[in-house]
Amino acid sequence: MYDRFIKYEKSHRDDGPAFIAYDDYGHVIIEKYYKNGMLHREGSPAYISYDDYGYVISERYYKNGVLHREDGFAVKRYYHGNIISRAYYINGKEVDNVWYL
Repeated sequence: MYDRFIKYEKSHRDDGPAFIAYDDYGHVIIEKYYKNGMLHREGSPAYISYDDYGYVISERYYKNGVLHREDGFAVKRYYHGNIISRAYYINGKEVDNVWYL
């Protein structure tokens, strides 16, 4: 089950995620922020996924539909609240990554 916000036939929402997916119990498992049909969000991740316990699994920063973040990691992966990997992306190209095992 999910909620989806559309403007001019494209995923878009100015004041929150344009796509929200829920598990069978009504818990949020994915949030996606869109602007004019492209994943995009200023200053915060545009894509966030959660596990069954409500912990963040992944955060991804997008600008105009491509992975991008100039002031930090564009992709972060977690396991039970602990960061396991991070990666820098500029204009959709991976610049560097770090894994924690």
